[in-house]
Amino acid sequence: MYCIPNDYIINPVIHMMQNERQSLEFQTEVYRYAFLLSKKYRLESILDVGCGRAKKLEEYILPITSDITGIDCEDTIKRVSKEVSFGNWIAKEITKDTSIIKKDFDLIIVSDVIEHFEYPEYLLDYVKKQSHCSTYILFSTPDRRSLNNELGPPNNKKHVREWLFNEFVEFLESFEFNIIDSRLVPNDHKYNTIICLCKIK
Repeated sequence: MYCIPNDYIINPVIHMMQNERQSLEFQTEVYRYAFLLSKKYRLESILDVGCGRAKKLEEYILPITSDITGIDCEDTIKRVSKEVSFGNWIAKEITKDTSIIKKDFDLIIVSDVIEHFEYPEYLLDYVKKQSHCSTYILFSTPDRRSLNNELGPPNNKKHVREWLFNEFVEFLESFEFNIIDSRLVPNDHKYNTIICLCKIK
């Protein structure tokens, strides 16, 4: 179902807490891509699913638009709401609350979130419901091969499963996402990030 070998070993789900260092350092290559995309296509309304502490939104997206909405767990959203003076911050557990935000978004960012889900189909279904035909959807996840961990479980205990590039592309396509661009991007942490830019079919 997840386009991963049957003998791949997953990790059990654990509660994810994001520290300040991770919030600033990880996924910067994804938000740089989002910045260039937003600038090129004049994307103004942005939804970040799994927004974390919103530091990368502040650095890369706020200079382009202030129409920013972030979704994350309740503890994270409480901190973000106190720490930043921009954006609309919503506490939501997508596996339990599938209600959509009554707003059209030009870009939905899902940066290194999907690997934390035991059942990632909940996340993909939510993103599809929150999208319209013109919405750009930017997914990213770590590339398993570059982490030298082909059959799992992931070394990062907060990751339930990790994909290879071709597996992740196939997985998104199986959920009827139309992939516009897909690439492997090196980052500062000596592994590659899979980036897929999509629209719904």
